[in-house]
Amino acid sequence: MKKLITTALVAGLFLGCATTNNQTKITPLNLKVLKEYQVSQTSLRPLNNGYVFFKTGIRGVDIYYLDKNYNLLKKVTTKSIEPFKLKIENNKIYILGEKNNKPIILMYDNKGKLIKSYSVGNKFDIPADIIDNKVLLTKYNNGSYISFGKIDLKSTKNLTATSVIKVDGGYMIFGTILEKSEDLFIAFIKNNKLKWSKVYDFGMDNGIESVKVENNEIYLNVFSTDYMGAKTEYKIVLDKNGNIIKKSKTLEIKELPPRFRT
Repeated sequence: MKKLITTALVAGLFLGCATTNNQTKITPLNLKVLKEYQVSQTSLRPLNNGYVFFKTGIRGVDIYYLDKNYNLLKKVTTKSIEPFKLKIENNKIYILGEKNNKPIILMYDNKGKLIKSYSVGNKFDIPADIIDNKVLLTKYNNGSYISFGKIDLKSTKNLTATSVIKVDGGYMIFGTILEKSEDLFIAFIKNNKLKWSKVYDFGMDNGIESVKVENNEIYLNVFSTDYMGAKTEYKIVLDKNGNIIKKSKTLEIKELPPRFRT
């Protein structure tokens, strides 16, 4: 299971990860990013009037620094790290990854200097996100569960963490829960207490592509897909209690013809 979750997580990172409304917008699509760096533009994170992104290199994790026109300024390599996610918080860069199968956090200043690195959790845990120096983890003990700060979110089903945001004086946790299919799981933690958790099923295997907060409303881009190639994307608006107040379909792809299925 760890390998499957890791693969899905890493794939999601290169397609884009959760963002909050304090990040500037990325300029319109420029094929230079895909052509020269072989990453999608959604992998970029705004920093210093330019962008940063990461890739898994031969020696470890490579962090690329670009100017506003996508020209490479420099590349910083840290050895022996398997990276999962890049997060910018308080003008610092965090790389969440693993070293020797144990979660590790690398913190860099905005110039690319490694300030510190430290291990979190236990061996085979997977770091999903970080906020306020609290790390969101997927942990394993007779199945998977989500851990954040002093709270462990457990279920009779497998829970996998994806991201966390700040809202209404607390933290909203996003992940998936394995029922008959993978459903979207959201929980709200405040003052180190679980206030509520909910499960959302949009028909197939569900996941989250991005999230932002505006005026105490949560705007989600979510997807529902299956192994036959069918995919539906939605824009969802939640209130601070996790209730759906608006849902609109933005994309629908029917299942692939048999000759294209793997």
